[in-house]
Amino acid sequence: MENKYNMTKEDNIFFAKRKLADNIYKSANLEGIAVTFADGMVFQHFGHTERFKIYTVEEGKVVGAEVVLTNGSAHGALSGFLKAHGVDVLICGGIGGGARMALAEAGIQLYPGVMGPADVRVEEL
Repeated sequence: MENKYNMTKEDNIFFAKRKLADNIYKSANLEGIAVTFADGMVFQHFGHTERFKIYTVEEGKVVGAEVVLTNGSAHGALSGFLKAHGVDVLICGGIGGGARMALAEAGIQLYPGVMGPADVRVEEL
């Protein structure tokens, strides 16, 4: 297959993910994005996170954010915690199978395996 746009494989994957995320936003009318959070970065263990940064989204744009403490909630209880805070999307590092299932049952879209600055990752979504 010809590479008529002269893009690397990584560029193609990035743009495909971006297109998918744009379509999800347009179809779902999302309101809240949560990120496992520590020191400005995406925290790497969902079940052990002590805080989330929750972003408020209106018409596809971030209009506010706040850091909320989990108050000791862990693993399966976190899906209810997130839903109670109006979260539709979760960005996190590592996450186990049980937590994935709990989030899916709560209707929360999951973006696992993410690293780096939380604010930047939300803007990329």
